[in-house]
Amino acid sequence: MIPPTDRYSVYRFDSTWNAPGYVPQHHPSTSGTTTVTTPVKYEPGASIDARTFYGEGRDLRGEVSLSPLATDATPQSAGAFLLYDPSMTPPGARRAVFVATLEAHYDDPQWIQSLFRELGTQHAAEFLIDVANPTTYVGATHVATRSVATVRATLTLLHERGMLTQGDVNNLVGQLASSGWDPYFVTEVIGKLSAAELKTMFVHAAMSTGSDEGNAAALHVLGRMSPMAQRELLDPLRQAGTFDALVRSAQRGAKPFASFDHIAGQHNGPAPLDTFTGAETLWLDGPMPALPDGSHFRTLPVDVTADMPQWRLDELQGRADALWLHNKASGDKVDFNEFGSMLYDVAAMADLTEREKTIVWTFVAHALDKHSVSLHGLRSENKDSYRPGDSAKHIVIGFSDGYHGPLAMLSPEEAEMKIQQHEQNEFGTLGAIGRKILSLGGKPKINEGDITASRNQVVALRAYIDGGFSAYARTWNQLYVA
Repeated sequence: MIPPTDRYSVYRFDSTWNAPGYVPQHHPSTSGTTTVTTPVKYEPGASIDARTFYGEGRDLRGEVSLSPLATDATPQSAGAFLLYDPSMTPPGARRAVFVATLEAHYDDPQWIQSLFRELGTQHAAEFLIDVANPTTYVGATHVATRSVATVRATLTLLHERGMLTQGDVNNLVGQLASSGWDPYFVTEVIGKLSAAELKTMFVHAAMSTGSDEGNAAALHVLGRMSPMAQRELLDPLRQAGTFDALVRSAQRGAKPFASFDHIAGQHNGPAPLDTFTGAETLWLDGPMPALPDGSHFRTLPVDVTADMPQWRLDELQGRADALWLHNKASGDKVDFNEFGSMLYDVAAMADLTEREKTIVWTFVAHALDKHSVSLHGLRSENKDSYRPGDSAKHIVIGFSDGYHGPLAMLSPEEAEMKIQQHEQNEFGTLGAIGRKILSLGGKPKINEGDITASRNQVVALRAYIDGGFSAYARTWNQLYVA
């Protein structure tokens, strides 16, 4: 079990996760690297020299073309393949291979940086924007969601490693403006980024275009940032008397577009319309509204999402999706060592309130049925005695759980009695045939594993009530992880 340390960051690809069938290797770059390890912050008047998105790239026609997923692929051969290989012609093919490339090389951000340099700003921007195009997914909404999350994680990774400057973001936004301000790239990629500093860079770049569409995109993203970040960006405009004009410009540039999920999922019926939103919520003279109280809940179960703004829920859902994406020990499965690490990850998110941490973990638990889980790392006494494969359902739970939450509010004696009664009732519902099968298979007459798992869950939830999310994460790991 790995204890929580400063290395945890859900925004970037974690080196413990591998794309299916891929063995991470170091890939030599043909276009040089930039060895920087700290994020670049936006500073007015600071150098905006680009490091990743600049220039026209190399003319890769006629160069050696090699699949980016080949272990000996270089950024140059991968770029030639993506741009000119005949297999990239069918709709969606190039996008799918590009996303797989980002996932396969997640552990080598310099390789990814070199690929973008080889492609040049225009082609690199086209690839990134195309990932957010919902028409290429042919009903595969889950693929669309993961692909867009991969682009967000890649951009955040490059930023955290110091490979994205304001100049890089300016160049990307320039291409975005040239393509007509693709709304899906703004709403699904930039608007749902977790990295606030990267969002700030985008806001400055979009506003600097001086266009109605650019201002609409900027305020859409700004509307999904913290009240403090909003004030830092907008107070100077209020003081200069230009804020009202900015909002009016953004409202003119906010054109309606079909819902991303509706188009990606190929749903029947008229598509719901979305638009850039945010300008109307920022037309304020006083302080921005604060997020709800950051103290943790003392009563369970609870609707952790109640009254939370939808834009914030979207961001927290992105955090949960990133945890699933980047915590996979082998193939597509998540084991209990990684569930423990995921809990520590959430506990270490210093930018979240206690309530927001419970939301992220609840979103993780609600997605359990969508992923494959390995029982590796689970203490054996917690395994379901009847159906071991169902063990995770009793252990990885959200704070809205209607069974374990009420038990945590009872005395230990009352909780134990309720757990025993519940398991006796479960055994009774099996019927005579089911009980006979269990007897012949040597199974116990009572689900001892489930009882132990529930008992431990109650202890962990009581630790949360007493000490908050970090106490829950620590106790959960002690009780469940071998």
